[in-house]
Amino acid sequence: MDIASAVAFIARTGSALEKARMRQMLYGVAPDLALVEAFIRPQNPDGGFPCGRVPGHPSAVHTTLNALLRLDELGVMSTPPGQYALDYLRVTQ
Repeated sequence: MDIASAVAFIARTGSALEKARMRQMLYGVAPDLALVEAFIRPQNPDGGFPCGRVPGHPSAVHTTLNALLRLDELGVMSTPPGQYALDYLRVTQ
């Protein structure tokens, strides 16, 4: 894999979230707090993330798993939102 080309592609075409994930995974750069807050905003009170990431929709296992993957890639898995999401999965298991 050509990492330099991948980095250039994400820098050129990626969303703010994709760029933050890349910086964290490759360089260990912590993401901007506002970006993380915007990402977790749809999280439901039960800890899950709503189906389609649409605020107010019921929590869904697949959406929550995807959100956990992103939180891990951002390096913020151990924060309260990450732990609430894990709790949701434990309860729904």
